Amino acid sequence: MYYVPILLTIIANVFYHIFQKLIPDDTNPISSLILTYSTALVGSLIIFICYHKNTSFIDSFKGLNWTSCALGLSIILLELGFLLAYRVGWDVSLAAIVSNVSVTL
Repeated sequence: MYYVPILLTIIANVFYHIFQKLIPDDTNPISSLILTYSTALVGSLIIFICYHKNTSFIDSFKGLNWTSCALGLSIILLELGFLLAYRVGWDVSLAAIVSNVSVTL
């Protein structure tokens, strides 16, 4: 089980960048984010039903704090940044590397 989470992130990251690059250039980037996060919300609710059945939906929010909201805002900026980078011509092979190496440094 040690490698499963990393394998999941690798697979998801590959699809993330491919799909992000395939979003049509003539669409509103904010509309794209709204649809993306609506899909993520529905998917998260479905996964919640199957995950940790010993906690109610309401009780599962009790231990959360502001960091979950801050993470959500960070993710929106991350998504928008990559979407706009791909629209101005960044290659998938270069954008992710430049971003990730810069973050690591």
